[in-house]
Amino acid sequence: MSSSLSSITRDTLQDHKIYCRCNQQCLVYTCQRGENRGRKFYRCPRNRSQDNCGYLKWVDETYQTINVTKYQLVAYEEKLTRKLESITFQVRIVIAILIINVALLLVLLKAKSCT
Repeated sequence: MSSSLSSITRDTLQDHKIYCRCNQQCLVYTCQRGENRGRKFYRCPRNRSQDNCGYLKWVDETYQTINVTKYQLVAYEEKLTRKLESITFQVRIVIAILIINVALLLVLLKAKSCT
């Protein structure tokens, strides 16, 4: 890829901000040569300086990663929702048992005070 550096034009993708390893917002370039011609990629904005972290990621691969992560998060959210519903049900049972115990204790105390 470094040999085709002069054939790359800079673009912008406003929707997704991707950051490189040096915590800079990546620039989006379009490859102009070879088998990846027309393919967009993210690159460290310091790519022509000594501070370059070497970050390079294809945009389409990034979107695939984002989509996979999105589906994993949705599945995890559903799992947490089911777990929360289960815990809520268990708490309601414990509260009901406590109310019954308090009521029985009051009945026993009243019966004991009457005798």
